[in-house]
Amino acid sequence: GVTLTPVEIKSGKTITQNYFKGLKKWMRFSGYLGIDPTLIYGGDTSLTQHEFRIFSWSDKSLFEQF
Repeated sequence: GVTLTPVEIKSGKTITQNYFKGLKKWMRFSGYLGIDPTLIYGGDTSLTQHEFRIFSWSDKSLFEQF
């Protein structure tokens, strides 16, 4: 089967629920074929929140993920 990693990129430094709208919509329409939905944002902290991986744009480990 096909597996995809959806990635959303936002420039803001503060994570809001709006940042996840596109990822949630993609997951819904794709039938959850995606693994590790990922948000890259302008802040300083990387973390995992619910089913989302969240990376700071400056996190060097981000480049090891893809």
